[in-house]
Amino acid sequence: MEDDIILSPDALQVFRYAMSQKSRYNRVLAVGLGGWSGENVVNAHPDTFVIRRSFYFPSMAYAFNISMWNIIKSSKFLHHSNRDWSEALGDIVNKKLGWTPFFIVPTLGRIWHIGSQGLGLRGDSSMKRHVELRAHWTKSPRLINLQTAKVNKGYRDLFGFFCGKFVQKSPLCPRSYFRFPAGRRFDIICVDAGNGVEPCLRKYPYLERDYTNWIH
Repeated sequence: MEDDIILSPDALQVFRYAMSQKSRYNRVLAVGLGGWSGENVVNAHPDTFVIRRSFYFPSMAYAFNISMWNIIKSSKFLHHSNRDWSEALGDIVNKKLGWTPFFIVPTLGRIWHIGSQGLGLRGDSSMKRHVELRAHWTKSPRLINLQTAKVNKGYRDLFGFFCGKFVQKSPLCPRSYFRFPAGRRFDIICVDAGNGVEPCLRKYPYLERDYTNWIH
């Protein structure tokens, strides 16, 4: 875990559940607790997870087993030309394995990134970024219920969309950026993700709602 994050109260339960599912999928290398900066993915729900493809390693908070650690340990990670560790590690993993790996993440992010300044691509701490005023999991009426937790079907893109074999060649489905813009990735976005009806928090009538943040 990075040192400038706050975890949700159920973060360890989320980790344990995701790791218990990891062994069912050969190409899943690790599990994370959210999107790139801990964001949600589409159709955020406290009980659902997705398997997504990524050229880069999950950032902020993640877990993996000893085989993944051995790949990192045997690599020249600290000497990689890219100073962004998640991109550098992703590049090493891709070259070592010969294929782009998949990761299990919750649809409702469990990370609140409170650091306003980071190393950035240049590795000189010059990057400043927006910090959410409150943890986005507080928009959910509850956290995980292990009795109803599940992994949504299909391999997904970075934002949780399913687009069949297309995602085998690209980390994004067509129009993903348009349907899930950067300014809304900490909100609850309920959309058709392309693989049937999926749970989404808007089904809860007692949810604190802001309809302007929804894409229909």
